Amino acid sequence: MKSFGFSCTSKLISWACISKDDKQVRILERGKIKPPKADEEELVLTAIYKDAQELMEEWKPDLVGIKEIGHMAGAGTDPLRTASKFTSQLITACFIPFQRPVYSDVKQKRTIEKVLNQYPDKKFQQALSKVTKEQKNAVGIALMAAER
Repeated sequence: MKSFGFSCTSKLISWACISKDDKQVRILERGKIKPPKADEEELVLTAIYKDAQELMEEWKPDLVGIKEIGHMAGAGTDPLRTASKFTSQLITACFIPFQRPVYSDVKQKRTIEKVLNQYPDKKFQQALSKVTKEQKNAVGIALMAAER
């Protein structure tokens, strides 16, 4: 099964594509979407939508997990409102044209770390040690989606 995970902040969107079967988890690829700096919000959201669609076309995941942040503490602040808009745009880009199941949940860091630690495979843990914190979150979100 191929699963895709997104983790949003107010400045960038980290993503990871994983492959998971009964015996092994592999990080196939990871990266980030850096929204353009633009005064018009519509231009930023359109760019995110386009980038997410391109990722779905390239990787063709079976399902997608998105770290939902809209209800976390401080969600009324501008950076979290921005990240919440990014999240909504990703859900639209992944689900509507591609009909991929999209899982969006509020997940705390401890939960993501707990999920990642369930897979002690040495190759997986080595690959995980080479990714950024936000990309690690994206891997964890992809695993959570794959476990549903």
